[in-house]
Amino acid sequence: MEKLKTANDFKGRGRKAGGNPLVKWMFLAVSLGSVFVAGSILHIWLYVQQVQEGYRLSRLYEKHEQLLVVQRKLRLELSRFQEPSLLEELGSREFGLAPVKPEQKIVVR
Repeated sequence: MEKLKTANDFKGRGRKAGGNPLVKWMFLAVSLGSVFVAGSILHIWLYVQQVQEGYRLSRLYEKHEQLLVVQRKLRLELSRFQEPSLLEELGSREFGLAPVKPEQKIVVR
């Protein structure tokens, strides 16, 4: 008599080794979807960083302009104070100073 074939005898027939093709496609789709989502998140994060750095750069440009204005004013004031005649005039007008008398001079040797 012939032996009857059971369901276990048919397993694996007609298929290649390696599992169900549907599972492979699902794994591939999930993997590609994960890569796409991760890439999208990275792209958005980089864009937000770029915008924030643009605002920061704009604030730094404004501060730089303010510092340049202060520098120009200080250079003008320095050049004004380096001229002895202007210093003498400023001292007498602003601080009530008078020219030095000969008896007030001290000679250091």
